[in-house]
Amino acid sequence: MQISCLAVGLKKVAPTCKEGVLLDVVPSIIQKLGSEAVKEIGKFWDLKKEFEKLEKTMDALVAVILDAEAKRIHNHKIKHWLERLEDAVDDVDNLVDEFQTEALGRQVMTGNEITKKVRVFFSSSNQIAFHVKMSRKLEKIKETLKDIKEDSSLSSSIPLPQETYTEYVNRETHSFVRDEQVIGRDDDKMNIIELLLSFDSQDNNNVSVLPLVGIGGLGKTTLAQLVFNDEMVVKHFELRMWVCISNEFDLKIILEKILKSQGPSLDDLQSSLRKKLNGKKYLLVLDDVWNEDREKWLKLKTLLMDGSQGSTILITTRSEVVARVTQTVCPYYLQGLDKNKSWSLFKRVAFEREQEPCNSNIVRIGEEIVENCKGVPLAIRAIGSILYGNNLESDWVSFKINKLAKLPQHQTDLLPTLQLSYDCLPSHLKQSFSYCRLFPKDHNIDVQKLIKLWMAQGFVKSSNQNECLEDIGYGCFIDLHWRSFFQEVRKDDWGIVKYCKMHDLMHDLAISVAGKQSVMVDKNTENVNFCKKICHVSFDFQSDWMPSKLLMSLFDRKERVRTLLLARQVIDSQRSCDAILSNFECLRALDLEALYIKTLPNSFDKIKHLRYLDLSYNKMKLLPSSITRLYNLQTLILVGCSELLSLPRHLKYLINLRHLLIDGCCKLTHMPRGLGQLTSISTLDVFVMADKNSKSTDAAGWAELSQLYNLRGKLVISNLAHNLHGDAANSEVANLKEKVHLQSLHLQWTDDVNDHDDEMLLGGLQPYSDLKALQVDGYMGVKFATWLSLLTNLVSLKLQFCRNLQELPSLDQSMSHLKELELVSLTSLEYVNLERDYSMASRKLFFPRLERLTINDCPNLKGWWKRNGPTGLTPTTSMIHQNQNEPFFPCLSHLNISGCPNLIFLPLFPNIESSKLCKIGFIPFQQTAVPMKSIFSSCSSPNPFTPIRLPRLQYLELEDLEDIEHTLLSVLSFLNIENYCKLDNLPQEIANLSSLKFLYVGDCPNLTSLPKGIGNLSELNSLYIWRCSNLSSLPQEIANLSSLKELRIERCTKLESLPEGMHSLNSLFKLDISECPCLESLPEGISNVSSLITLSIKACCKLVSLPEGMHGLTSLKDLDIKECPSLEALSEGIANLSSLRSLTLESCDKLALLPQGIGNLSSLKSLALERCDNLATLPQGLHGLTSLDQLNIRECHNLESLSEGIVNLSSLTYLSIEKCHKLAALPQGLHGLTSLTHLYIEECPNLHSLPEGICNLSSLVHLSLERCDKLATLPQELHRRTSLKLHIAKCPLLSQRINDDRIRLCSTCVQAYASS
Repeated sequence: MQISCLAVGLKKVAPTCKEGVLLDVVPSIIQKLGSEAVKEIGKFWDLKKEFEKLEKTMDALVAVILDAEAKRIHNHKIKHWLERLEDAVDDVDNLVDEFQTEALGRQVMTGNEITKKVRVFFSSSNQIAFHVKMSRKLEKIKETLKDIKEDSSLSSSIPLPQETYTEYVNRETHSFVRDEQVIGRDDDKMNIIELLLSFDSQDNNNVSVLPLVGIGGLGKTTLAQLVFNDEMVVKHFELRMWVCISNEFDLKIILEKILKSQGPSLDDLQSSLRKKLNGKKYLLVLDDVWNEDREKWLKLKTLLMDGSQGSTILITTRSEVVARVTQTVCPYYLQGLDKNKSWSLFKRVAFEREQEPCNSNIVRIGEEIVENCKGVPLAIRAIGSILYGNNLESDWVSFKINKLAKLPQHQTDLLPTLQLSYDCLPSHLKQSFSYCRLFPKDHNIDVQKLIKLWMAQGFVKSSNQNECLEDIGYGCFIDLHWRSFFQEVRKDDWGIVKYCKMHDLMHDLAISVAGKQSVMVDKNTENVNFCKKICHVSFDFQSDWMPSKLLMSLFDRKERVRTLLLARQVIDSQRSCDAILSNFECLRALDLEALYIKTLPNSFDKIKHLRYLDLSYNKMKLLPSSITRLYNLQTLILVGCSELLSLPRHLKYLINLRHLLIDGCCKLTHMPRGLGQLTSISTLDVFVMADKNSKSTDAAGWAELSQLYNLRGKLVISNLAHNLHGDAANSEVANLKEKVHLQSLHLQWTDDVNDHDDEMLLGGLQPYSDLKALQVDGYMGVKFATWLSLLTNLVSLKLQFCRNLQELPSLDQSMSHLKELELVSLTSLEYVNLERDYSMASRKLFFPRLERLTINDCPNLKGWWKRNGPTGLTPTTSMIHQNQNEPFFPCLSHLNISGCPNLIFLPLFPNIESSKLCKIGFIPFQQTAVPMKSIFSSCSSPNPFTPIRLPRLQYLELEDLEDIEHTLLSVLSFLNIENYCKLDNLPQEIANLSSLKFLYVGDCPNLTSLPKGIGNLSELNSLYIWRCSNLSSLPQEIANLSSLKELRIERCTKLESLPEGMHSLNSLFKLDISECPCLESLPEGISNVSSLITLSIKACCKLVSLPEGMHGLTSLKDLDIKECPSLEALSEGIANLSSLRSLTLESCDKLALLPQGIGNLSSLKSLALERCDNLATLPQGLHGLTSLDQLNIRECHNLESLSEGIVNLSSLTYLSIEKCHKLAALPQGLHGLTSLTHLYIEECPNLHSLPEGICNLSSLVHLSLERCDKLATLPQELHRRTSLKLHIAKCPLLSQRINDDRIRLCSTCVQAYASS
């Protein structure tokens, strides 16, 4: 009842496609009109008074807009008036922006030398033409605004209805729910109850506040109801109260709800409440809280603090901001239901008596529908209720394909529920959120790219010149994230969100609120009718479908398009680029990423409003000069343009450029002179230095970096070489130490020449002291710059390929924030620290935060510092006592060392969790690990040969070590032993690794057996054995591995059999055996492994048959058998594999027949038959494969015909037949393949015709015919299929007939064809 009322309330205020936009755009226009640049241009053309009038008109409109926006939902005339005004405001915005662009052009040209280009720019004819054009536009806009203004009386002539004009109807909830109606929340319920009961014992304030956070529809209120009514909670709290807050956070109203009575004054209410709570342990549920104002919350909280110890306020909210404002303990984040719980809930609401139907196809479709619900209970209930009682498979198929994504709001209650979150957003965040509908579902959104796109559209504004727009934009993103509009965020090393996703339901909401003005075009929108007022368009860059036709149709709606995202589409890039620049004059953002563009048109100045241009991953060698006349351009992305030779000479004209990204432009030889004039640049990912051999006279030097004070993020300075422009000392001019916003610096040298100039050059590149990451590659100095020790806030330090480096500054004391250290190919380095003896080091100050240490290819490295006295090769008792005073890495969790044969000593690392040791002696591991027992257990006389004990080590990878000793690591969960030529058996002690979950053994050619004790590894999940060429068998005790889930055996050339006791592996779900040429059979016992899901057998050339009892593999879903040339037949038991979904048979040369019972595999979705040369026909029983979706038949050279049963595969969508040389015809009844969308036939030289039934395949969208030499005709009616994409290649007879026009095809039908 509550939700249906809510839907009605929302229906009254359904948002328009540009809701609230006017209130953002109009002030922006007013600000532009008041700018000095526009005033100056007004004086120049005697338009000053016109601009002032326009500014006053815009100013007067603000108040009218506020009034009209409130009334538009109740009056169609006002709604129409506002829509006219929106169009007019768009025109004004473009006009003012054009004037501002002209002003910028004047600023650029007058600020540079008087050239021919400048004289042309200021020529009288050019200026007169512009003045005439703009005057006409201005006059037209004035007339339009005048008409609109005269109609503005509508806003006062129609009285407001009596309702209160809030953004949505307040929600009301109660505290009761029936336990049996709730599925899947038992764990969450108990977790929250445990938290509530635990607050008694915690030493904190009397009253704890626990926020319960999650997106709309997850069931926060339902979970709170469950907790509220639980028997333990009822007994624990003397007083329980339930209040629904909703959007109105009014202190007096809240107190009245708590007290369930009205009071004459706020003072009386607060007094009554405090008396009611005084000394009592209470639970107060504040449901559906939206208020993010901390002051309002604190006023309420003050009145709730009189409860006794253990009192709790449980808050349900969608906003992480609310949680942060209110919490006294960590919030509880509610997640979606898992797959099994989601299905249980769906069964309850969709099927009679909660029982799955007998029709397995309906169950399969239901599971796919549930998967689309993403674990949201409200979505599952709503959709399940719609399908309740429907037992027709065709209706379920139709619902999934045609209706699921198009359900109206009143049928699901989903969007109205989620829209509450949207309605509470300020207008600029509404625009920002709705813009995200341009991304596909489940897309990894690049947050920085999103912010740049927002900026290009003017969504990100600042009234303070000192505020950085990028920071404001990131703040907008965080606001939306905290309100649950984004999820699955991934952060960088500094805690900045780099990528995120939108929940599918939030994506649906974005589509809904964006309306028809914002569209994402994909293969499902082939007949899209673009709205006349369309503003933002993207093409689905996860699709391989060709959008050229739709792109051309968009030209008819070009007037207002501001965004065009065409990334990674397959189009005629050259022609499309020309058309785009000629048609979309109002573009603010253009994405042409990865279109394989080789040449760009020189007409970019036609899109003068452009702010964002992405040309990354294209093939052009040069950029057209017209790009430098995009005076509004903020972002230019050229990442991965590997053929680009240079940047435009006059790049300095882009005076508003903020982001220049050129990473991966590996052929760039220099930066253009004048770059330093672009002082607004905040992102310059790469600065390419021109060396002394550069032929360019326009190359930028160090001075260009000097004035770029706003640089932030990461900067790579590449192509560093000796005697840059003759003087390495000039590097100091770059002024890097003044770049206070720079977080990461990467310095790249380009050659290995020994030259002391490197030390001078590096010395001048001192960065700001707050730098977070430094990487230096190829530096050839002997000493590193002393400023390294001044970078006290470094988090990451990487030194690579510095082959002459022998001395580093002392880092022990200064690097207190360092988390990651990499030393790679420092071939001359002997000690990391030369300046001090280890005994003087302070353990407290020694790299207190270092988490990752990587040392690779440092052949001369002996230790961290020089040791006093001789160092033995094994740890001695005296050494262990001595080591108790040595420094250690307290937080080091990941240690990787390889290629350091002389390394004998490192600081201690007692807390490592993972380690990879390769091509080093085992001594440093022993010398630093053995003392841990002594240091941390106070053992006075430890045994020097006590096995290693590292209490947190879980992952250990050992490769090609010298002096390896048997170790005992009881908490180890991952052990990889690789590349040990001398290892003939694993030690029995391996049985003591009680926590081991993953054991990988490979490249041990002399290993003959595994220890019997392996059966004691009760926690082992995965066992992988590869390239152990002398291993002939596995111990029978392997059957005791009760937790084993995955067993892989690869390239064990002498392995003849597997243990018979494998039937006891009742947790095994994956068995993979490949390249074991001596294996003749699988044990019969394997047939009883009912948990097995995947069975893969490859390149076992002596394998003759499979076990007869395979019917026992009741959970098997995937069966792959490849390159088993001796396999003669499949077991008939395969017909009873009711769960099998994928069957692949490849290169089984002797396999002549498939079992007739294969048609019983009702769950099979994919069948692949490849290179089975003896296979002549397919069984008639194929018609029973009712779920089959894909059928691939390839290189079955003796296959003469397809079974007639194939024509009844109604679920088949993809059929591919390749290189079947004897196949002469296809079955006549192909019209029965009613779901077929893709048909591929390739290299079938004897195929002479296609059945007429193909013309009746209404779902067919793609037909490909290649190398069919005898195919001469197509069905007569095929030419009527205008939507069919037909690909014909190297079919000589057919191509000739098409060329001779003896076969008539619709021009839109043929995608490509070629004669032989």
